[in-house]
Amino acid sequence: MNNKFDVLKDKKLTIEEKIEIHDFLLKEPIKTVKADFIKAENNKKAKEKTLEWIELTGSKIIHREDIGDVVFDRAGVKTSFEHRIYQNKLDALPAIPDVIEKGKIIDISNDFNGKPIKNTLIAAPIQIGKMPEILVVRLRIVKGHDNKFYVHDIFILNKILKNKGNTIKAGSARNPVGGSSKSIAHIKSILYDILTVKENSQFPTDIV
Repeated sequence: MNNKFDVLKDKKLTIEEKIEIHDFLLKEPIKTVKADFIKAENNKKAKEKTLEWIELTGSKIIHREDIGDVVFDRAGVKTSFEHRIYQNKLDALPAIPDVIEKGKIIDISNDFNGKPIKNTLIAAPIQIGKMPEILVVRLRIVKGHDNKFYVHDIFILNKILKNKGNTIKAGSARNPVGGSSKSIAHIKSILYDILTVKENSQFPTDIV
């Protein structure tokens, strides 16, 4: 089998690629979703409603030429919402397949907590209600399949890299319940690097 992940795993973004992704992230959203799509006052109900939604809509296998097949199913959704739960993360749920299919890979790196697992981050602009956001989907490899991934977690960041979500349980949007400060910091660092690339490079700022 042609292991596409092996080809990409050590890839670092060039300045040209960062500029391309920069322009993509600041263009029109690839998907608009309703605010308060799922409304729940606690983690348990929020998780139940996300699982009800995926069971109604059904699983999907999304193929990407660069990394392979991504499985979007009940198990992946369940894993995603075992971590951070806040309102705009719930709202973004219907946009995940679009971001996986049309988004840009911004990073492939080792696990944030030092585990022998690779994370692939895909980002795209979306809109929640009237609010433009950047949705980052984190993928992990399905065990035993080198180019089949599943959705492990999702992150919502706006264009100034501040998480605007409100946690449902005690906690704050900066450090959501069950969240990993390492993963948030890593993603913010990557996005900051991309969104400031024109300021920090020798390239003309009108490159599109």
